[in-house]
Amino acid sequence: MASAAGTWIGAERDRAGRIRVGSDLSVPGQVSVFAVGDLAILTNADGKPIPGTAPAAKQMGRHVGRVLAARSAGRAEPGPFAYRHHGDLATIGRRSAVVSLNGFRLTGLIGWWFWGIAHVWYLVGFRSRVVVSFEWLWSYLTFQRGARLITGREPHGGNAARVPGQTPDGQANENHDAARTSGRHTDAPMSSGAPRSS
Repeated sequence: MASAAGTWIGAERDRAGRIRVGSDLSVPGQVSVFAVGDLAILTNADGKPIPGTAPAAKQMGRHVGRVLAARSAGRAEPGPFAYRHHGDLATIGRRSAVVSLNGFRLTGLIGWWFWGIAHVWYLVGFRSRVVVSFEWLWSYLTFQRGARLITGREPHGGNAARVPGQTPDGQANENHDAARTSGRHTDAPMSSGAPRSS
């Protein structure tokens, strides 16, 4: 989902809502405003858009830091931003991943270990590395899933909080929908008949 930042500052955006930036990553017409990461859209020298990934965002952030440092020191600004793609890492299962780094390829279990070590290595701070490593180890040993989808319905027998307007069996509550359309909103099922005493 695109950020509304481009709307806030009145910047030109692409169809996905990303802010079109200049070669120094500043917003055209607003030289003291920068956009980086998946908030920005900029094409590389080969005409392809720079990916909205963490490695690209880190490179963009460093470049903006250099631009700001040069401006504050009264020095010449660095040249235009140039994205350097270092390779691709993707996990494709419980013990399988694909690694492609400048012609060097790993797959399977070795690729999965490389993927995990690379992700932990780039975390900020020793404590973060240790905590994430133990969380991943625990998830691996207990077969816990690393991602959850919010679909608006509680899985049968699950421990998720009840969605407003949903009965305990996961079905939509028609009384809730009727209350919403009549201007009243309640999370408790409505009952016909005598009012309840508290």
